[in-house]
Amino acid sequence: MRRVLKFAGKLAGAAVLLGVPALLVYLQFFGFNESWRAEVAKALSGPGFTVGIGKLTFHPFEGIVAEDMDFHRRGGPPVQLARMDRLVISPNLARLLRGQVTIDQLDLENASVAIPFADDGLEPDTIRLRGIRAVILNGNGQLTISHAECWLDDIHVTVSGHLLNPDGAAAAKRAPSTAEHAEKRTNVLRSVLRVLERIKFSTPNPELSIALSGDLLHPEAIAADTVKLVTGGVRFDDLQFDRVNLAASFADRILRVASLRAAAKNTALQLAGEWNFANNSGQFDLSGGMDIAPLFALAGHAELARDVVFEHPPTVDASFEAKPGADGPDLSVIGRVSMQGFRLKSLKARSFTSAFAWKNGQLYVQDAVLNSSTGMLRANVLSAPGLFKISLDSEAVPNEFSEFFGPKERAIIDLLEFKDAPKLKITLSGTRANLDALSGTGHIELGSSAMRGSWIDFAKSDIEIKDKAIIYQGLTIGKGKLRATGSFTYDFGKHEVRLDGIRSNLDPPDVLMWVDPRIAATVAVYRFRSPPDVRADGIAHMVDPNKNDLRIEVDAPGGITYSLLNRDLLFGATKATVAIKGQRVLADVHKSSLYGGQVAVDASVSTDPGDPTFSANVTADRVDFP
Repeated sequence: MRRVLKFAGKLAGAAVLLGVPALLVYLQFFGFNESWRAEVAKALSGPGFTVGIGKLTFHPFEGIVAEDMDFHRRGGPPVQLARMDRLVISPNLARLLRGQVTIDQLDLENASVAIPFADDGLEPDTIRLRGIRAVILNGNGQLTISHAECWLDDIHVTVSGHLLNPDGAAAAKRAPSTAEHAEKRTNVLRSVLRVLERIKFSTPNPELSIALSGDLLHPEAIAADTVKLVTGGVRFDDLQFDRVNLAASFADRILRVASLRAAAKNTALQLAGEWNFANNSGQFDLSGGMDIAPLFALAGHAELARDVVFEHPPTVDASFEAKPGADGPDLSVIGRVSMQGFRLKSLKARSFTSAFAWKNGQLYVQDAVLNSSTGMLRANVLSAPGLFKISLDSEAVPNEFSEFFGPKERAIIDLLEFKDAPKLKITLSGTRANLDALSGTGHIELGSSAMRGSWIDFAKSDIEIKDKAIIYQGLTIGKGKLRATGSFTYDFGKHEVRLDGIRSNLDPPDVLMWVDPRIAATVAVYRFRSPPDVRADGIAHMVDPNKNDLRIEVDAPGGITYSLLNRDLLFGATKATVAIKGQRVLADVHKSSLYGGQVAVDASVSTDPGDPTFSANVTADRVDFP
């Protein structure tokens, strides 16, 4: 009997020595059966998700390994939450001997996870994590992430923390996610991933560390007690930083940014504030300076980004606020901007400062001061849908700003010359920021200035803008001791100039060069030997000369010199009427003395280049031509 028992013992030992390795080899290559996979999958499942395991094997140096894992939402239509290629599982051995499968530890080594968040056919639709290494402990109803790291694109992410892990049966208490919430989540995730696709990082790679806490039964309440991001170089399209540092936290659906710093050559920005995702409200403060030209390119204004050059980075201090509104957040911004030395097209500015406020499409610019190379400009502006108001006080030469006007206005401005900067004060309002939609009043003063080379010493006038016309009322022009007064209207809607009650002792061609050079050239053949007394009324058309209709009364007590057939005729005291009808100048010299006699002239001169004709009816009495 003793020999039998001894033999049985040896046989049992041999069975153990041979059977256990054989079993382990079998489990390594063929895996556990379906019931074991189901038990392990049940143990891995959480309150809001279930786990499916494609293969469950045993590896001598690792332990139990789950492969080809799928995570699905618990309850409702089957929705895949994530896919994982490999997970090392450490079950609780004491409970395992009692037939219960519970997980004490999870280990991931160079694993990959794909988390789909949409199935609408649009890209991107999946969050992909690679190079996952993690040790997760499960005990006493709590998950402890002692260490976890992975790569999200080029960002190295590390995670740690403690999460309550309640019984999966409690999942039934969770309210299902609404379609509206799912759509918002999809839009947010897709926007973030699209932005990440456009961001390029240089070494060292960015490091993002997150410390978590909360309850897995209520994922919406999971908090990130600390969020830290440190990067090397960051490039987003044309926007580039040498480094970016973030310190933040997230709890109760509120993101709190303690500090976001971005730095580069000539750039130092800092942002702080918070955003409440529950009601889409928040407040942020931004301060610092940077070259904002790349921001214009990001906003779709590539031409503006090319045209502006900053000698020093503009600085800004601004506060952003969002409050819940009927149609989404009501946004508002208030702040101040300062620029020192910049060039925009033909404008060379020494400095620019302004306070500003923006709310739901309404922009208010207050106390804007532009110090250009020729003078200073001050302005207050209100711009809103269907409304535009501006108050302007300028002592700068307008030629600097000609490129900011339309082609018609620019053509006029380019004809002007200034030795003294003009002074303009004006207040305008209308439906949009176009001169043809504005009306208002103001005052202008010119120093030494010229139009088409015709110089004056000064001019001053009240201004009224209405009905697509600029009306100069109470106009006074001076050149030496000579003066011109009256009213002058530049109607850019009808493309005409209207003279009303003009009275002048200036040389008429000098005045008419400010109106129409063709008419000035026709009148220039009449040369006044002393200042005349001129009265003018009527219309000069800027586009169609056939619409000209001017009447000029001339009283020249000092006489006129008129060139005829290469000979100067010296008229004495002369009174005449000059009518400009279409492209003809009709001169009616009522009476004048000429070489001891009297003469009257009725002449017609064409200003049409295609019809250069001239006719005259001359009546002479006792004229003794030399």
